[in-house]
Amino acid sequence: RTPEFDLCHRLQCSIHRVVAKLVSERTRTRAGQLIELLLDLIPAKLPDYRAKKDVFIDVLLVRLLDIMKQRDDTMPHSDEWAMEIALNSQKLQSNHTLVNALCRKLDEVIGSFLSHIIFRLDQNNNLCLIDPKNQQSPMSEFWLAVFSNPDLFPLTYSDMATSTLSKSSINKRHFSCQFPFSWEIIDHIEAIQNGVLSSTGDDTSVADLCVAIGKHPVQKLLSTVMTVNSIEFYRCYLHDFVYYLSLDIQQDVECDTAKLIQEAIHSFASSADPDLFKEAQFPLIHGVAAVHLAYHHIESEIYWFVELTKHFPRLPLLIMESTYSSGTEVALHEHALQAVVGILSPDWSKFELQDLKDWVRKIHQCKNAVQSLLGCTAGVTTETIRRKWQKFQAVVLFIDQVILKLPHDMPKLLSLPKRLYTALMNFNEAAFSDGRVLQKVLVQITQTTRKYETHKKILKLECQSCKEILRINSTVMLPCRHTFCNSCVKDSFRKGERKCPDCSKHVPVDTDLKVPNSEKKKLEEYGRVQQCCRDFFMDFVSVICFSPTAPFHPDQQFVKELMQIIFSLGDSEEYKGFYPLQDRSQECPIIRTFLLQFLLEYSSKEVKKHLQEYLKQCKEVVGKHFFEEDLDLNPVCIKCMEDTLYTECTKMSKLSAQFQYVATKLEDALKNLEDNALVKELCENMDVRYLECIAQVRFGLCMTAQYLHSYLNEKNIEHLNHEEKDCLAQVIEKVKGICQDRCVKTEPRFFFAKQIVRQFGFPSLLKLSRHSLLKSWIIPVGLEANVQGSMASKSPDIFVIYRDRYAIYRARVATTCWDMQLEELDAEYDSKLTNTQVVVPFLLAMYRKAFYPAESQGEVIIDVFDTFKRSVEKHRPFPEEINEAFARMLPIAEDSKITLPFLPWDQILEKLLGDIVVHTLSVLLARKDIAFLQPLLLAFTDPFQLQHQYLPTMPDDVFSTILSSLVENEPGTGWMDTIWTCPNGHKYLIQNCGRPVVGYGDDIQHCLECGERIGGVGYNEPVAGNTKLQTSEQETQRGEISGDPAQRKVVPKPERALGTVACAVVQLLLHAGFAWAASCKIKDVCDAITDVTFPTIASADTLNYYWNHMEKDFQILQKCLGKSEDDVATVVHLVLRRILTHFPGECIECPLDTREKRNAWEKIFDVAYIQPVLQELDCQLSRVHDLVVQDRNLDNDEFFQVVYEKNTKHLSHAEAHYWTYRPQITIDHLVHTVHQDEQKDLVGFLSDFLEKEPLLRALQYLPQIARLQRCLYECCNHRFDQSEAEEITMEKYISKNIQRVHQKDYHQMVKCFCTAWKLVRDELRKDAAVKAYCALELSKKKSLAFFIPMNSGPGRCSRNLALFLIRLQNALIESSQRYQHDRSPTSYSVQLNQVQNCHVIDHEQHLLHVVHSHCKYSLQSGFGGTITYDLPALEKHILDRFIYGKPYIKAKISMISFKSDVMEAEKFSNVRRNVPQKPVPAHFKAEILKEVSKSHQLQDTIDTVNIALGFLQCGPTNPEVMLRRFIKDLKMGKTTPKVEHHCTVGNIISLWKALGVQQARQLVLGGNDPFPAIKVVFKAKITEEQLQLLHTNIMPYDLDQFLECLYEFIITYMPYRKDIEKDDSLVDTFEMVVELYRMETIPGFVKKFPREFSLCHLVDMWKCVINYQEKLRRQRVL
Repeated sequence: RTPEFDLCHRLQCSIHRVVAKLVSERTRTRAGQLIELLLDLIPAKLPDYRAKKDVFIDVLLVRLLDIMKQRDDTMPHSDEWAMEIALNSQKLQSNHTLVNALCRKLDEVIGSFLSHIIFRLDQNNNLCLIDPKNQQSPMSEFWLAVFSNPDLFPLTYSDMATSTLSKSSINKRHFSCQFPFSWEIIDHIEAIQNGVLSSTGDDTSVADLCVAIGKHPVQKLLSTVMTVNSIEFYRCYLHDFVYYLSLDIQQDVECDTAKLIQEAIHSFASSADPDLFKEAQFPLIHGVAAVHLAYHHIESEIYWFVELTKHFPRLPLLIMESTYSSGTEVALHEHALQAVVGILSPDWSKFELQDLKDWVRKIHQCKNAVQSLLGCTAGVTTETIRRKWQKFQAVVLFIDQVILKLPHDMPKLLSLPKRLYTALMNFNEAAFSDGRVLQKVLVQITQTTRKYETHKKILKLECQSCKEILRINSTVMLPCRHTFCNSCVKDSFRKGERKCPDCSKHVPVDTDLKVPNSEKKKLEEYGRVQQCCRDFFMDFVSVICFSPTAPFHPDQQFVKELMQIIFSLGDSEEYKGFYPLQDRSQECPIIRTFLLQFLLEYSSKEVKKHLQEYLKQCKEVVGKHFFEEDLDLNPVCIKCMEDTLYTECTKMSKLSAQFQYVATKLEDALKNLEDNALVKELCENMDVRYLECIAQVRFGLCMTAQYLHSYLNEKNIEHLNHEEKDCLAQVIEKVKGICQDRCVKTEPRFFFAKQIVRQFGFPSLLKLSRHSLLKSWIIPVGLEANVQGSMASKSPDIFVIYRDRYAIYRARVATTCWDMQLEELDAEYDSKLTNTQVVVPFLLAMYRKAFYPAESQGEVIIDVFDTFKRSVEKHRPFPEEINEAFARMLPIAEDSKITLPFLPWDQILEKLLGDIVVHTLSVLLARKDIAFLQPLLLAFTDPFQLQHQYLPTMPDDVFSTILSSLVENEPGTGWMDTIWTCPNGHKYLIQNCGRPVVGYGDDIQHCLECGERIGGVGYNEPVAGNTKLQTSEQETQRGEISGDPAQRKVVPKPERALGTVACAVVQLLLHAGFAWAASCKIKDVCDAITDVTFPTIASADTLNYYWNHMEKDFQILQKCLGKSEDDVATVVHLVLRRILTHFPGECIECPLDTREKRNAWEKIFDVAYIQPVLQELDCQLSRVHDLVVQDRNLDNDEFFQVVYEKNTKHLSHAEAHYWTYRPQITIDHLVHTVHQDEQKDLVGFLSDFLEKEPLLRALQYLPQIARLQRCLYECCNHRFDQSEAEEITMEKYISKNIQRVHQKDYHQMVKCFCTAWKLVRDELRKDAAVKAYCALELSKKKSLAFFIPMNSGPGRCSRNLALFLIRLQNALIESSQRYQHDRSPTSYSVQLNQVQNCHVIDHEQHLLHVVHSHCKYSLQSGFGGTITYDLPALEKHILDRFIYGKPYIKAKISMISFKSDVMEAEKFSNVRRNVPQKPVPAHFKAEILKEVSKSHQLQDTIDTVNIALGFLQCGPTNPEVMLRRFIKDLKMGKTTPKVEHHCTVGNIISLWKALGVQQARQLVLGGNDPFPAIKVVFKAKITEEQLQLLHTNIMPYDLDQFLECLYEFIITYMPYRKDIEKDDSLVDTFEMVVELYRMETIPGFVKKFPREFSLCHLVDMWKCVINYQEKLRRQRVL
């Protein structure tokens, strides 16, 4: 009962400490008000206790005592705390008396509980709603009623013991609530509403919700409010409800925006229930329910309205000034749209170029919000706004796509946007579904090109005689500048004098009639202008006219207008690449294809209807042979229908759904094609259904070919589930019906086999033909004999690339072989084989005959081959090396089976590789005189010599390069970068001092390759298993170091000067040599190969080892080229032919005993042999196909003629073009084309863009990822422990902690996060920090820890994902700056938390359309396989369309800190940042310490200083303010006079350290532990030697400063770090912490203090220094 133990007194004494814990930078200004309020509410003396609930102190005491009782119930021996303190001498000494020690313990417990209670009570300034002087007012009574109700406002000891005070939550206090505990009431009502909505849906009424609320305790509380006060409480509740939504409202318009939202909710509630607000008084429960239901219905409108206010801060004021304030029934979002459209309406009289750019930027900024609001509702007002907005979009698109890309020296062009805007606005009631709008746009395009023609004086490429449109290369230009075609000029000159047919001016004989280069340049620029206009037209149709926000869908008239464009201008050969103007640049039907495919995807029925009408008209005009004569329109229609089906199919995520879709389309086609009469009728009547059937069959067969190649093998079929297998079986059954018995047309049968061979290769067809499900029908009827023969002996002979010479020797060898007349070989050798270029075809002919026996000879007799082999060995017709090689090429008999000794298996792919091995050996032996080729030849003949050479394509040791440049960083210091290896042998670099560094944080203490711990436990001792490399070890390995082929990934990889294709080719040839050498099975040779190979392999495994490498090389090459297996093998053979026929030009000395020689060799080989083959590769492959088809040895094999479309006798003239092979135009196809194009160096950015394109698809999700991280930071920072975050799933967290109104938004953000993760996780595997998590499929079922950004643990996934995407965009923009020579560099950047959709690169939806607009292809039979791209124009279009104008993104991510991670060091760092610090003068410090010599005074002063530090860390303060004034302003208890008069807030840390050291000194001298919170492992005793060393080395230091600095280090850092070890170096750790937290350092400590001391000696060393200082003090006294 003493005053010291009065509960009210103790509560009042704790107020300042509690507020200091709660205060934040935002709330610091009202800290004084909160202290004053609490002092009024909590009296200084405990009144007579009565269990009443009518005043604050009574309720507080009841709740507090209940919490304390819960604590006592959970803690054992809870009543013995006083005895423990009485027996603890250390606590008694530090507190001076037992009473003080007991009071301090009581304050510690009560203060902690009171902090949590006040924190909860004062959320949103809730405490201000209770009036200390009138606690019986209606508002105060309601406040106390909630506070006293445990059901509505729960306070439990368990929650307080396991959670921390989150200042981030306090930082969100951007408003003061007007309704007591509104957040609690809102959450309760929200939970009730969720339950009601889940059962009744959106039809829920206010009455339904009121009934549900009536079953909850909140109903009793709301019913206590008298109806006379209901209006006031309703308005207060509505106010708090809006602010509690946590909408991202701009601070400067917060008040106006909130008022508008309140009025919108009230207006909707009134309209939904008109009777509710008619009376002046109504039950509050009805008003509350109406608010919640109203917001549920208009949630989206409010969200997007707030988004608009970010871009237009004046928007709320404009709306309030409009008719909305007068009570109109127009909704808030409609008023917002009207205001925005009004703001954006341009004043064209003032528009210059920069004004245009600014206007376009504003449109882009608000685009998402406006279009979302337009999609919310429909009405007259909304439709008017939608039409106007759509016209804005059209003008912006025109400016973006055309005006901003044209030269800026043409001011007349700036008037074009105004003309387009005016023309569109004249159609007040017409939407973009009106054909007249389309005509206006075409006129605009015409005006643009004409103005450009006039300004630049563009030459008109039109023949003045025949009026035909000319191409630039076929144009004749006379001196008078008139243009003609060649034939017209020749006819004119032939008929008369050399005069211009148009103006009759004389043309001299020696006149150059070609178009001048200057005119060509103008025409090229003009072509780019036309390209811009064409791009605008396509985007106008797709993005504007068919936009989801369009007021009306395009009607039949609009579709008809587009169909007329497609059909009417496409009949002429010159116009087959339709453009709305006369376009000289197009040679393929780009626009027609685009429009037709787009219309088919949008409204296939309408398009087919118009197409049928057009075909009917064609039949009437042209006749029934139209199908036979038209080589343009019908193939275009078929192509578009097929591509439309492909697009729909690839949108399906489930494989089984794709199978079912394909089967359905095939069945639809079969219904028409199985009836012969119907097929004939459809064809004769030119029915569009016939074209549709062809498209469906083509699509189905192409997709089936892919499916069979991918899944119909033992390895991949197991990856399909039962449903997928059943669906695939249905697809196969449908294809069987088409190819075997149901379809009356024969063309699909040939097309299916052709598709397999052309896309995947002849070996793929042979594999499939052996499958039990396919072998009876996959080969077309009539060609079975051809194909079966091809299987045995008539497979394509790739060696026909040597043309006639090879054919002659192949025929001679065939005769000689079987007649055993080897003398003829001798004669042939003597007469012709001296030429090396003849030896190779001869050897290949003999190999081909031996390995591919003719089927007509029946089974090969083994004895024949043995005799042939013995004869060759006897006659020795070749040079010695070739004789030996040829002998090993011949087959041998094993178990009555013919095999080749250098082939480990007898499979189809091995035969292709076998051809490559033999061809390579033959060429290298024939060209052994060229020293340059020795590295490859030695792999075949003498691999031992390669042991000490740097082999081509082998990777460099990057550390070797680093090591060659290492120098001392600071001369004289001995600091040197060093290289180490982790326990698994992976290398890493340690810079500067070169010693094993202490790792802080998981990101820098684990190997980037394997994740093993690296670095050191101290700065002198490395982690176990880490080894420092010596200089001799730090070099690139020699020999073959590709490693285990099973571990190689099929990923194209360049190496130095070699590109991906070149690298794969050279590796294939090198590994072929080792495989050949290993096949001899001679131990010495195999041992030599083993010596060359690293890591070492067994001699017996060398053949399989290198054969597996060859297979991987072949697969990588196939992935690089995107070709079939046949074509990939052909590329290698073409390279070998070039090696045989060409010298390298430059020479390099062999052996390759230095990296420099190896690098030069690779560069020369690439330029001399590989790049020439890759130039116009498709054309070269086409010529090889012709040679294969013409090969007489195949007897004009009909099958190969059909495959390569050289024989179309089974097809009609038109049908041949309908069933032509055509590769799908995809991004992958473009990538392969760019890699092979000789101009790829000229389109470097395009190459970079396509290489990163799969990853760039994830960038569109970055805004949502950043928003999710920001929301989670606000909700989770300091609120969770890591274990809690890892245990709760994201789905559960959203359902429990996020308001229902925001849950859908959170789920969408999580979905975006997971999609982006899936796209880039393979790339993130390179980052060791997240490598372990990259195998996971993230979803909302995963733990919350994966989504919150952290520096350690699963949270690194979130952080590294965002950082990767940011770096991806920034790197691409940086790359683009090097290629945009005509653009000013992008100079602006945005913070991650400000990133919107318009800021990121988003190309996925439109890239393929852009690619289509720059590709050229043919739809004619025999030419469909060749697709070319205008790569420079495509690169420029991608730069302009997707990259230009995008900002850099600043990577500033707020990392989540767990509640256990809060460190005092951070608080002190914040104080130093906010208040510049300086030390207390020495004489003042001495006076202060003398004044607080008594323990209780010292502790009280430390308590006051700690509270002051809590306030100072939250915001800037003038460092010159006296400490007494600062304490007085906060109504805190007094300190000692010396402290108040001598110290400012700029001395507070120095004062804290001095007081703390003084208190710790007293404990040390009294024999007590000065640091009880420090772990025992850091309190090891120092030895006598260490003590002597310590005394010797501390003499130069200022001991007071030494003790104070280490005291701060111990108190603020040591108790909180979990990753420090007892053996860590004291000096190095102290240095790191001082730098990290800006602590005061000890001069000379880092460089001079002994490193023998570790952290385990820290506490005992500090105590020894105290004793040493005390000893010195006593000596001075004596």
